[in-house]
Amino acid sequence: LAGVVGAVVGSPIFLVKTHLQTSSSAGISVGTQHRHGSMVRAFQNLYREGGVRGLWQGVTTSIPRIGVGSAAQLVTYSCVMDSLDRNTSFKSGSWQSNVMGAVLSGFVVAVAINPLDVVSTRMYNQPGQARLYSGYMDCVRKIVTREGLTAFYKGLFAQYLRIGPHSFLSLIFWHHSRSWLGLVRP
Repeated sequence: LAGVVGAVVGSPIFLVKTHLQTSSSAGISVGTQHRHGSMVRAFQNLYREGGVRGLWQGVTTSIPRIGVGSAAQLVTYSCVMDSLDRNTSFKSGSWQSNVMGAVLSGFVVAVAINPLDVVSTRMYNQPGQARLYSGYMDCVRKIVTREGLTAFYKGLFAQYLRIGPHSFLSLIFWHHSRSWLGLVRP
């Protein structure tokens, strides 16, 4: 729930970041170019073009991403830890189980959220007025129709290189914090 609230609250910042990161010179530009010039100007332009609602353009794509990512991370980590506890000689909660659970969890998260990130990026980067997609499912349908299912896995390796270490460190820290607080079962 915290991740979903964070995604909704932070959505305008993610929108501005996406606009600024995808902006490039005319000779090499790909996709919609927003030409805001600065972060402050981007917020001003987005508000002028779409009001408060314009600042949250694309927010509906963040919610599934965060929900699926969090669920995939925690479920995978817990399942791997439990499976290793039952099927290996590793001591329950050992560093080996912890590392394996965290590494595999990062991989599953990357595979699970990459399609959602592709849709999210497309929705966040579309023009303010002349929309390319009428909504989430329209974006999914157009990607499948025009580019095929493999389009949802563009950037998967880069996704793993980003989310893998994040997931690993988060889960290791979470596990050790729980241990230090006496919250891990014997």
